[in-house]
Amino acid sequence: MTDCVALVVEHLTLRRRRNARYSLRAFARDLGVSHSTLSGVVSGRRPASARFVRRVATRLGLDEREASALVDRELATKLAAVVARDGFLPDLREVAVRSGLPVDALCVALHRLLSERRLELTSAHVWTLRGDP
Repeated sequence: MTDCVALVVEHLTLRRRRNARYSLRAFARDLGVSHSTLSGVVSGRRPASARFVRRVATRLGLDEREASALVDRELATKLAAVVARDGFLPDLREVAVRSGLPVDALCVALHRLLSERRLELTSAHVWTLRGDP
């Protein structure tokens, strides 16, 4: 479960404790997102876009710095998942095309993975992921 999904589930659970009839549709409306998108992200059927993460973070009261950090962590998680796949080619432009993410965002994610020591670039053609993606 990503940080964004954990945050959403935590807030939904809190609201449901206060009101047992509080629905996912009502929560999606409060967050300003589509209920089908929210359902897909929470269930893991759909990845959370940077726009979705930023909107949710803002609506849940995170400041700009915290929202940006959450977006960065989500992108790093996506990049780690791509690196973990069989047949991965260590080319950010290729990853950008396949994932639909901007190269600049992938560079930020790459930096985060490297600084957290979750990724090691042993050569130009070998990237080693440490731990779970």
